[in-house]
Amino acid sequence: MTDLRNVTPAGGNAAPGGGSPADDDEDKGAGAAQGQQPDHGNTGDPAPSNKERTDAKAAKEAAEKEAKAKADADAAAKDGEDEDEDDNDDKELDTSVWGDPGNDEVGKSTLTLIQNSGMTPETALELFGKAREQMDPSLVDRDKLIEAVGKTKATLIMAGFETVTSREKARLQEVTKVVHEAAGGEDNWKKATKWATAKMDAAELDELRAMLDKGGRQAKFAADEIISRYNSDPKNTALAAGKGQVTPDTKATTTVKGITRREYGEQLDRLYRRGASESEFNALRAQRNAGKKQGI
Repeated sequence: MTDLRNVTPAGGNAAPGGGSPADDDEDKGAGAAQGQQPDHGNTGDPAPSNKERTDAKAAKEAAEKEAKAKADADAAAKDGEDEDEDDNDDKELDTSVWGDPGNDEVGKSTLTLIQNSGMTPETALELFGKAREQMDPSLVDRDKLIEAVGKTKATLIMAGFETVTSREKARLQEVTKVVHEAAGGEDNWKKATKWATAKMDAAELDELRAMLDKGGRQAKFAADEIISRYNSDPKNTALAAGKGQVTPDTKATTTVKGITRREYGEQLDRLYRRGASESEFNALRAQRNAGKKQGI
């Protein structure tokens, strides 16, 4: 049974245990006179009326309704933000700002995602520049990337960046192997490219660089062309390349019709499109060399 000696009546200031025994006796007497047992748990507060219960229930329902309305409004606002984000995600890549990845669909989608995430080119360069240059995705500060675009988009961007980087590394390894074989080693290739930069026509050299970047047979053709041009300079010592020494075709100017650089580029493109043989590429090269000798 509850000990009421340590309970202070509502609104009272009596210290615990300060109640009068006479008061207890009086309460007991009043209860006995009405034929009721004394209520030792009553603190003196009257029971709420039906109206008070109704008002309390109404107030609770109103509060719950208000909370639900707020939650719905917040959800609607979030949906609106998501729709705005979806609209941004549909924007085409601005190649004048982000560059043109050409036919690289993964690279294009990754750049588009970066652009539409709201990231500036300056921030992108800060986050990806060093990693791109060294082809090492681990150099990207992922915490800063998440802070900039959110976790979901950061994951998608990193997946694309890792794919592009891995593919680029493989391409460079292939091109490096091709050019070293064409020149007869890394040192020879360095000599040839140094000479080409100083001596060859800039526009023609750009064409050869573009072919090197594409890898495969185009890279081999471009490397062979650079080595052939290096060896054709009488001031250079011919480089030993591949299984034998690459030497210029001295008979080309007298037996082959020369063509201009523009004609050479057009015919070269056609040969690649139809998958021409190595001998056909060599014949075209001989025509261009003849044209150079003729000054066209």
